Amino acid sequence: MDSSDTKYSFRTLGNRFSVGSYRLAAKALAVALQRHPIIESVYVNRGVGRGEVSFGRSDIDLHLVVRTPNPESYDGPELASLHQRVNVLRKLNPALGHMMVFDPQGVDRWSRTDTVLSSLERRSAILLSGKSIPIPYYPTRREDAIRWVAYWNESFFPIAVRQRNGRNLRKFCAEIWKAWAVARRITPEPYLTNKESEIGARSDPDGAGLLGRVHDPKFAVKYVMNLAGILHDELFPKLRTLQTPIIIRTPLPPRSFHRVLVILPQGISSLPDEVFDSQSFIATPELFHLYIHFVNPFMNWRIPEELKNIGFLTPELREFVRACHFYGQDNMLRLPGFVRRDTWTPGTTVAVNRYCIPYLRNGEIPPPMPESAVRIELDHRPKISAYYQQDFGRLYHESLEHWEILEQLEKRYMDS
Repeated sequence: MDSSDTKYSFRTLGNRFSVGSYRLAAKALAVALQRHPIIESVYVNRGVGRGEVSFGRSDIDLHLVVRTPNPESYDGPELASLHQRVNVLRKLNPALGHMMVFDPQGVDRWSRTDTVLSSLERRSAILLSGKSIPIPYYPTRREDAIRWVAYWNESFFPIAVRQRNGRNLRKFCAEIWKAWAVARRITPEPYLTNKESEIGARSDPDGAGLLGRVHDPKFAVKYVMNLAGILHDELFPKLRTLQTPIIIRTPLPPRSFHRVLVILPQGISSLPDEVFDSQSFIATPELFHLYIHFVNPFMNWRIPEELKNIGFLTPELREFVRACHFYGQDNMLRLPGFVRRDTWTPGTTVAVNRYCIPYLRNGEIPPPMPESAVRIELDHRPKISAYYQQDFGRLYHESLEHWEILEQLEKRYMDS
């Protein structure tokens, strides 16, 4: 055995040890969670489920299924109790990361609404405790893949850029490439592992940059914006050239997070200081145009005239319906305490849906939403326990009505 074979063997053994250790830790967490009365099943997914672990740096992400909610309280008090248990477990094991919390009906609704993420979760999820409530299979839709090309750039990719974190830059470039490859119909489902992604990227002239210097913020931005530009110009007329960067501080509906929107003229443009702001959202006009049409049409209410003047198109009815469905899922109501700390975002999201649905039912594009229509929810920022005990039931009850209407609107508009 030569030295390269020896190194490979040690890497393989090391990876098996890391994966095994993380899965044992996940199993212990699952057993503790399963003792809670509303938990039906606990799965581990993502990196630990796929067998891709960096010892000491990876998180343990879980997928929880709770019982069908009690129609009186919708299990808000029980979720507050579950959150207290999670807090204890996070102190015992700081690697415990995101926990997406679904009810049984919500698993199916989410799988139909987000066929890309549910494909990845379905193929990586390992049942650790409780009864099997599998993620159902739905064919991957191109529109969902395009959504994730743009959505990564709102969320985790700019964090990796501003932290100059080479490992995460490569990781999120790979995630964007996975979605892009589905959107371009290179593969019917997203590549599951980083190794599969790299093999697929190597054989594609545009994706091959994933194997290059994407650990560097400048090259990572160039790589991602190039992918977005190619996809955009297949779907929309070419935009006119933006002459200078646009930098705007604005809340992003429907959740109303305040962000620093940095629109670069091109992916190869110099990165202004605002790219490294703690709230940055980095895009080119092409990527931001995709974002408005496939992720967040509500942001069309806030775009500056400079973007309208270079060819931005108004989102269509079906795009508003799709966004209301995507942001308004039941698992989004259970993000506080299990994924994020903020407690106002479920209320603002429900408020945006409440505002948009009457227009959509009448076949009208929702006009810009008055700030007063969301201000009460935005100013209401309870502690996590109070959110579940006092607010969750009200929001879940209203969302039940929204989901039924949106299902009908989806059938009406999706083929139009």
